[in-house]
Amino acid sequence: MKKTFINFIIAVVMSLSFSITNVFAVDENNPYDFISTQNGIVYELWSDGSFTANSVIDIFSSAKIIKIPNSISYNNKTYEIDAFSFYKDNGKCTKPKSSNTCEKLIMNNVDVFMGISKWNNLKEIHVSKVYTYFGCINNCKKLQKIFISGSKDTDTSTSDISNNKNLRVISYKDIYQIETKAVYNCPKLQSVIFSSNIENIDTKAFSKCKKLSKVIFKNVKKLPYIDENAFKNTKKGIKFVVKNKKVAKQLKKQLVNNKSGVKNANILIGKKVVYQNING
Repeated sequence: MKKTFINFIIAVVMSLSFSITNVFAVDENNPYDFISTQNGIVYELWSDGSFTANSVIDIFSSAKIIKIPNSISYNNKTYEIDAFSFYKDNGKCTKPKSSNTCEKLIMNNVDVFMGISKWNNLKEIHVSKVYTYFGCINNCKKLQKIFISGSKDTDTSTSDISNNKNLRVISYKDIYQIETKAVYNCPKLQSVIFSSNIENIDTKAFSKCKKLSKVIFKNVKKLPYIDENAFKNTKKGIKFVVKNKKVAKQLKKQLVNNKSGVKNANILIGKKVVYQNING
């Protein structure tokens, strides 16, 4: 009886030991989902051997200028950070702890950047090498400047920059598409700059940006397709600045034929006006 009991205990211990070993082996060799906090930034890291989807999920740094790094080290491994997203499936944005202190947000080399809402002191956003999408930047009452660049190798799009009451300038570089209502109801927006590789400016892209008075196509050799009402409800007499006479001619044709929504627009090469009083 005693021998039988002892054998039973040994069997149970061995079974538990085997199970525990397997659990730890899975956790160690296949760390599918874990959290790392570094320099006031919280990351969710995913790695199952076939893909990564490593995201910023919280920021509690009190710094006025916050730069999200390209990668972080964890347990002697390096993980690229490929997503900044505080946008949830229910259409609402969560707010990190730093949203009331951050004045300037910087990030380079990211797949998706989205979900900034009601960051009360944010004044500038600088994001470069976005591979897929930039957007959902809403209701930031002090936001004045957005600088966003995509990748020449991918079709980066941007949309839903809305209700930012003090936004003054947006600069795009290597952005493939400005989606429908991409910049909506930003009443103090004055200037938009496009640098190279812009393909489409969709319907009502800059709707209700009533003070938009200058659009610069910087180093743009081929004009993007400008959809109907892309510049509806912008300032009368808006100035479009282009690279050369060829682009100016293309632009005039599109503004008129595509019913862009402009009123008494002027097209300039540098400071020289080449076409005046265009309605479209």
